[in-house]
Amino acid sequence: MASTFRQRTTPKNEDAFIEAAEVPRTISDRSESNRAISTSSDTTASRLVKRAAGRKYGLYTLRGTESQGELLKYAAKQKGMSQNELISHYLFEAIESEFGADLPIK
Repeated sequence: MASTFRQRTTPKNEDAFIEAAEVPRTISDRSESNRAISTSSDTTASRLVKRAAGRKYGLYTLRGTESQGELLKYAAKQKGMSQNELISHYLFEAIESEFGADLPIK
């Protein structure tokens, strides 16, 4: 019967791991696909589109009053958007226009 336990590491394996970890790396070693996209000449609108691409996940839980919640629901209904889309549209547009040119898009 074969053992289901993992084999112990040998000093040879440990040395190889340590040597690989100690190899100096520079920024130029990164592949072209992983480099940040320049934002200095991009417009706010083009940066918004580029930053919106990618996997979506929860960023922050927004707290508000009942009155603000009602306003949000009303505004979303008037715009024909979900509440999340409405918040994202206005929030990220404002943040991008003020700070977006300073932060490269990855």
